[in-house]
Amino acid sequence: MSDAAILWTSCCEVLREEVGEAVWRTWFEGVTPVGLENGRLLLSAPSSLARDRLEDRYGSLIEKVASQVADGEVSVDVGVRPAPAPVQDP
Repeated sequence: MSDAAILWTSCCEVLREEVGEAVWRTWFEGVTPVGLENGRLLLSAPSSLARDRLEDRYGSLIEKVASQVADGEVSVDVGVRPAPAPVQDP
């Protein structure tokens, strides 16, 4: 498991309790960790709507929890997973 995955897994436990089950399932459940470099946690959201909501409404909470879990300053960036390439017929 990568450092990003370990950090995000620990953050998820706290965040799920903080935001409640309905919010968790709507906005957080599909988020995956991408990387952790120089105190920056990169997350991937399943859509631009989810990314925007996470950044605008929950960004400071995510950074606060990540910093507490990591025991040091962590900034968080949320990107959007690229859509899967369409399947082409042979």
